[in-house]
Amino acid sequence: MRRQHPAPRQHPAPRIAFSVARDHEAADMLARSLVAEAATAADSYDWEHPHKLFYDTSAMALMALSERTVDFAILPFISSQGGYVHSVLHEVNSLFDVVATRIINLRETYCLAALAEELASIEGAGPGLYFSRMEILGAQETERRCASALKGFAAQGAVISIVGEARIANALLARGTASSEGGAPSSRLRAAIMPTRLADMSSRYVILEDNIQERADERWMLVFQRARDETVRLDKYKTTDARTRYFYRRLKTVMAEKRAPAGAGVILRFKRDGDAASIGDVESYLRNYGVRYEVLDLPVRDDHGGPPPRYLDIEFEADDLTYNPLRRLRGAVANGAMKLAFSRWKSRGAQVVGAMPLDAFRMPAPTPRRWWKEGGDAAMQSFGDTMFIRFSRLLFYAIATLGFIGAGALLLGSIL
Repeated sequence: MRRQHPAPRQHPAPRIAFSVARDHEAADMLARSLVAEAATAADSYDWEHPHKLFYDTSAMALMALSERTVDFAILPFISSQGGYVHSVLHEVNSLFDVVATRIINLRETYCLAALAEELASIEGAGPGLYFSRMEILGAQETERRCASALKGFAAQGAVISIVGEARIANALLARGTASSEGGAPSSRLRAAIMPTRLADMSSRYVILEDNIQERADERWMLVFQRARDETVRLDKYKTTDARTRYFYRRLKTVMAEKRAPAGAGVILRFKRDGDAASIGDVESYLRNYGVRYEVLDLPVRDDHGGPPPRYLDIEFEADDLTYNPLRRLRGAVANGAMKLAFSRWKSRGAQVVGAMPLDAFRMPAPTPRRWWKEGGDAAMQSFGDTMFIRFSRLLFYAIATLGFIGAGALLLGSIL
């Protein structure tokens, strides 16, 4: 009897939720540009045909992830223009089964692109002749970001037309429409200012000028997945040491599985109500060992009216996750940081919001503290502040005593 081989396993198509402030056409462009990088977040999905779902707010996208309507949620985290996106962190604050597993960097550069078939019609013309016969389409946002380039193109004879946001590609493809100068069809070569990543996604576009923006905008997106925190519900992780080992091994596994050359990142959330201690000891530890980190306080209160939680965004280098007795005798640097964060007697209720591999560092490298310099300076500063406070009190009592003595002498002199 002939042996039948089992059919290959069919991987389901991933369902990805996006939250964007633009229309669905622009969101679809963003989704297509992110799929390739998000594919490394899981290998058990058919990333060739992902299902993209668009939500108006990050809260709706995260709720869909929590309710298993989608498998992933890719949401904005940081932008070089506006900083951290507080609304996303605020919504994650109320969810305990959602964790960020990947961070994606989008470096937005702009280019001047035209259709290849249009360029073929004027083949042989040099680049200098393009602009004198060109109508350049741009949106209001690109007009602001590429102002110098637009002025240069206009000086060479190009006609600049500003169209609606996210309609650049449609306007570029719509040949024969009326130009911005009149009702007759445009006879000029049409080009558009668009993000370089969009022009690279289609072979129909030819990039004429690249990197024409004033300054490249960078955005970082977090890829969220459902992941239960076992340390919250299992008693064997209730102690500080057990919970530290769990997340330290998890960080090492994340870096190894994703082959992250830089290291691993972790986002921690600390409560600030009741008898919760300050995170100053964790910050001091990270500074002492030269670990990249940033503290973030949300500008809004939590859902119960209490003070908002405090977040620590930490970037560990690969060396921080490896034990080196010459650097720290009692374990790896990352292990010590997690142990301080999870100290139960501090009552800070630390939770892991994200644990992700890092291909590159976002924060600048800090200068580690040295006991013979920064340590000595801090000791002298502390001594000076202490002595100032003590001598100020002594001076107050001395002046008060002299005042009483003077007043008593005057009173005694008047009596005599």
